[in-house]
Amino acid sequence: MFEHWTVAELAAKVHLSPAQAHRVFLDAYGMTPLAFQSRQRIKEMARLLRTTDLPIGDIAYRVGWRDRGHAALMFRRATGLAPRDYRRQVDTAA
Repeated sequence: MFEHWTVAELAAKVHLSPAQAHRVFLDAYGMTPLAFQSRQRIKEMARLLRTTDLPIGDIAYRVGWRDRGHAALMFRRATGLAPRDYRRQVDTAA
């Protein structure tokens, strides 16, 4: 399960203001902290869709999204496929 965090919490851990932490993160990783978090969630969601039979809602929750619909939307934006279609495509390729 992924840990939930905010930019303010991240900033406090590294003793920076939220704005400074945001800038430092963006300079270091080329994306915002929340974009990075979403990317990590999508990568893990894709792995779980490939390797388990867990329901999509359970996978969404495991990677840190509380809403299945939002998780599906974010996954579709990143991969071009709905989670269900991604899983079917992987199953037919195997």
